[in-house]
Amino acid sequence: MHDKYFLLVSKDNPLTERTSVRYRDLQDELFYMLNNEYTMTQITKANCHKAGFDPIIKLIVNRTDIMGDLVAKGQGVAVIAGGRWRFENNPDLKTLDLEDGDNDFDIVMITKKDAYLSYPAKYFRDFCKKRCPGLSCGLS
Repeated sequence: MHDKYFLLVSKDNPLTERTSVRYRDLQDELFYMLNNEYTMTQITKANCHKAGFDPIIKLIVNRTDIMGDLVAKGQGVAVIAGGRWRFENNPDLKTLDLEDGDNDFDIVMITKKDAYLSYPAKYFRDFCKKRCPGLSCGLS
């Protein structure tokens, strides 16, 4: 599946009047991020550096849903990878496209052909098919 990073802001953030932003527009924002072990964090920092600034990190958290809860309170912004649908129905949040930077990524699921798949693996495969209609796949 091909997807893009997006910016998560609170409904009260002045950026909500826009549909997309550039990284340089975020230089004065406070960021919520995952720790440095996550590619999403490394890419976000690199994109900020390319835009000429170091992100101001308000807090490092361990889950994107927590990031969403904090952003909804108007305390900062977050760059999130994938799963945009998780936040789009929250009236306290808005998702914005990122116009520049390295924001594209691919998610791949590989299994052996005709190999046994456990019930949880089948459930996950079916979940992906439903949530990600753009899957180009040989998933059966």
